[in-house]
Amino acid sequence: MEIINQREVVGKVFNTRSKAVSTMSALLEDKFQVNKMQDKWLVSYEKETSIIMDGEYTRVEAEDAEKLTDNSQ
Repeated sequence: MEIINQREVVGKVFNTRSKAVSTMSALLEDKFQVNKMQDKWLVSYEKETSIIMDGEYTRVEAEDAEKLTDNSQ
């Protein structure tokens, strides 16, 4: 699992879809105590990338995901 940390974005890239889905599910649960209001989570598996922020799920298009995970900025 590759972890990307840029400013307010905490990103995780998983090697299996099930791990990515279970992480997204956990982040969306009310009982998951993480700074949901402060952190933006970027969860990615192959060509599927999603942002979870403020307890809401948003799918990101591939070209936008590349910009978010580009460490050269």
